[in-house]
Amino acid sequence: MVSPQTIVSIDGSAGQCSLLNPADRGAPPKCFTFDGAYDVDSTTEQIYFDIVYPIVEVSSPDAFETL
Repeated sequence: MVSPQTIVSIDGSAGQCSLLNPADRGAPPKCFTFDGAYDVDSTTEQIYFDIVYPIVEVSSPDAFETL
């Protein structure tokens, strides 16, 4: 029987996603860096205030009405 294992890890502070190869446990993880990364514990509110809110703030006052 195969036991479940975590193969994806997220480092939100570094904006990094790491993937492990389950077929080769000795292989180093493949790392990908992004402008931002959110894990399963991130909330919709956190993502909104990090990404959407700054865009809405710099838009014209009428722009929000079209969203």
